[in-house]
Amino acid sequence: MITLKDYAQNRCISYEAVRLTVKRYQSELEGHIIKKGRTRFLDDQAVNFLDDHRKDNAPRIQPVNDLDQLEYIQNLKDQIIFLQNQVIELKDQHQQAIETRLRLEMITDTTKKLEEEKTALSRELSLYERTIFGFYRKKRA
Repeated sequence: MITLKDYAQNRCISYEAVRLTVKRYQSELEGHIIKKGRTRFLDDQAVNFLDDHRKDNAPRIQPVNDLDQLEYIQNLKDQIIFLQNQVIELKDQHQQAIETRLRLEMITDTTKKLEEEKTALSRELSLYERTIFGFYRKKRA
């Protein structure tokens, strides 16, 4: 007697593939599958039947090598740390760009105000004429 899960693990196929195969051949396997609680068990005849009828294209699970998996996880962690550092650096650059843009806008606004003030002063100065003594007086119309 073996559970569907154990059968799948022993054959390096997915549990879902075993479950679907059992469902597909339910009528042929009747009486050879025992259900206890929520767990289904296969007897020896059911195991042999499934082995004979198992399709070659069933999804296969690669055996997991713990060292390879640990190395893979460590590489992923290193990549995450690298990307987090890049995010922090990009946030800093973004903040600096925002501050620079705000400073530029302030300078531009100040420049426009000064230009307007200069134009206004030039217009006002054009209303006056210089006297002999270096003073200014209003032009006579």
